Amino acid sequence: MHHQIVQYMKSKCIDVLCLQETKAKRTSYYMIDSFTFYTFSNASPDKQEHYGTGFALSPAAKRALLRTLPSSSKVAGISLHTGAGEFSVITGHAPHNQHTEETKQAFYDELNQLIEKVENRGPYLIMGDFNARIHGRMHDEDLVLGPHLYGKGVGSVGGELDNRSFLINCCVQNQLLVSNTWFKHNSAKQVTYREVGTAALPHASASWDPNLFAQLDLCLTPRRWRNFVRDVSSDPWANVDSDHFPLLAKVRLKLGARRQQAPRPRWDFHSASPRNIREMNEALEARLNEVAGHEDVSQKWDFLREVFVQAMDEHIPKYQFAPRKPWISQSTLDLITRRGVLRSQGDLQQVAKYNKDIKRSAKRDKKNWLEEQLQSNSWEPIKQLKKSFPTKMVRLEPSPSLGMSATATNADIYAAHLEQVQWAPAKSSGVDDLCTDLLPHAAPDIEEGPLTMAELIQAIKHLKSGKSAGQDNIPNEFWKNLSGKGLEALLDLFQDCWSHGKSPSSWKQSQVIGIFKKGCESDPSNFRPISLLQTCYKLYARVLAARLYAGLDPVLRDNQFGFRQGRSTSDAIFLVRRLQDLVDAKRNQVLHLLFLDWSKAFDTIKPAALHLALRRLKVPPTMCKAILDLTASPVFRVVVDGEVSGLKSQSSGIRQGCTLSPLLFIAMQTVMFHDIQRTFLAQHPLAVTPTVSMFDIEFADDTVLISRNYEHLQTLLQIVQTEAAKYNLHLNHGKCKLVSYNSQAEINFMDGSKAFPPLGVLWSSDVNGSPTNKYVVKWECTIFRTRSNYNSCLC
Repeated sequence: MHHQIVQYMKSKCIDVLCLQETKAKRTSYYMIDSFTFYTFSNASPDKQEHYGTGFALSPAAKRALLRTLPSSSKVAGISLHTGAGEFSVITGHAPHNQHTEETKQAFYDELNQLIEKVENRGPYLIMGDFNARIHGRMHDEDLVLGPHLYGKGVGSVGGELDNRSFLINCCVQNQLLVSNTWFKHNSAKQVTYREVGTAALPHASASWDPNLFAQLDLCLTPRRWRNFVRDVSSDPWANVDSDHFPLLAKVRLKLGARRQQAPRPRWDFHSASPRNIREMNEALEARLNEVAGHEDVSQKWDFLREVFVQAMDEHIPKYQFAPRKPWISQSTLDLITRRGVLRSQGDLQQVAKYNKDIKRSAKRDKKNWLEEQLQSNSWEPIKQLKKSFPTKMVRLEPSPSLGMSATATNADIYAAHLEQVQWAPAKSSGVDDLCTDLLPHAAPDIEEGPLTMAELIQAIKHLKSGKSAGQDNIPNEFWKNLSGKGLEALLDLFQDCWSHGKSPSSWKQSQVIGIFKKGCESDPSNFRPISLLQTCYKLYARVLAARLYAGLDPVLRDNQFGFRQGRSTSDAIFLVRRLQDLVDAKRNQVLHLLFLDWSKAFDTIKPAALHLALRRLKVPPTMCKAILDLTASPVFRVVVDGEVSGLKSQSSGIRQGCTLSPLLFIAMQTVMFHDIQRTFLAQHPLAVTPTVSMFDIEFADDTVLISRNYEHLQTLLQIVQTEAAKYNLHLNHGKCKLVSYNSQAEINFMDGSKAFPPLGVLWSSDVNGSPTNKYVVKWECTIFRTRSNYNSCLC
């Protein structure tokens, strides 16, 4: 169907095509042959058959797109830049006549709200399926309906609560007119729908029977903007598989391209030959020998980046973007063309036959394409097919507290949300309330000497191919193919950064994209910010992380299983299951497991608290200085669909995307739980026993508190909350869950649910409950590789 729409838009030079009944399951957008499709949906899956709205935009309209408007499965809108102002298009799908009055009123209420958002910005059109048969014009409808009507006449006009009356009331309220009725056309150009079972289309000059055809799809225009609409007519012979005929509206305006980020080149190292790689490195060596060194690390990096990008541009081929649905063959396209000829002749029976042939041919094309892909013995086609359809940032609704204008772009809205809400400064940004005592362990053995080529090569080996580049636009594949003088120049840059504890200023800038989590697609808080950092920055951070981890790992909290080599979530799950087995083996034993959920832990933590944690862990000053400079005062721009926000500052949290962030977080947790343990055991020295020799288990920010005594658990929870607040960490009470074995105790902010999925597993207060099958194999493997002290402390 997508290719049929694209072909039709090309043949008629259509810039914006309104879609109804798309059956889309989610709000998103995608491209077909340079045309962009937007789909909007908020209906439940069981009501998706006749729901869904959307737009198809030509390349010119996509360049002019300013924003998508608040949309749903019934009403949607977009705004376009015209050079002289803003032009909006609204599409809608009204309930049919058999629906209740409440359902119809809800549709028009939603439509009226959208009209209010665009009526003062410039001209706008409303096009859609209103399921209203006009038939004729009543005496008081002259300002809404024109003289050129299609139907059975005034005598067939329905009652007060039919779709026609709702439509007329909406037009009167918003001073709209039905443009279809103001242009003189024969009935062939007026009808927009054929009844099911209609065998053939009449001749263009014939009179079309109102019992077989209807005018349901309408174009509504504000009365004050009526003259910018030049013509409205239908196209019954359109080569599109639908019972509705396209309604064409010609408007007098010129689209203007909006300002957006220029597309950056992408280099295809996968198709580069060994000769391309060799010539790239030779060109690098020649240029690096010609230019003298720079004192300042920022200037040195700017020069190196320019040399690196120029060498790639000259010797590495550019990536060629593949079209969506590449399996559609020419034979299928020929079938679509032949069906169009039959449709133009009015032979609907043959058109219906070709519709089935086209669907079968498209399925056959996809099967053949998949077989060809699988012959390469690659799992990539399987991964692509199994991948869920992503929900994209189509339209965000800002909170009133952000003070955003109605014309703000998605990029500006999300950037303001991050700066003022999610990454806003903590109420107390200092660390005066935190303990500064050093932890009672020997200083970690962290290398402080010059960086070595072996460390750099090892860091490069850990880079993953196919990842997005940051602001420098240098992909990971470049570093993997770098050698000789270029590699030495990179190591020299890193050594200067390490020796002086200062990194290039451009490394502090990141490009942020939002990854949808769940919930409402228009709420900025439902998108996880991912920072696209410069790959050179990530490479330097990985070198530092390797040195830091080698020395810190022995002193990190033993019950922390996240982001550590040789440990995984399976270990933490196994440990909790062993506790459950212990209760099962010893009848009537009480055990409380409190699963904590930290609210946006990585986004709210105080940066100063992270650096204090490193000092308390006795990390050498050289490493502390390098990390402090690398992570201090980060700034960012949000990028959404080519739109770029202004430069914003990040005042709290650590950047998700930085290779140092996970290690810094668990180092901070080690210090925090050291203070918690000291306070807790001072109040309850017998809370930890040989039977249960721990009171916590962590996997990154997932935390489980363990206790045999309810009062002890309540005290422990209060201590955890008090200490965590000093780091600007707060619990999400609605997601914190308590599982009590052989006890009916409850924590005051819990909802009392008995089964839930912490650590990716379904846990139950039933001691005989078994884990989900998904993790059985992992648990059984873990039994044999888990450290022996697990069993010794739980026996």
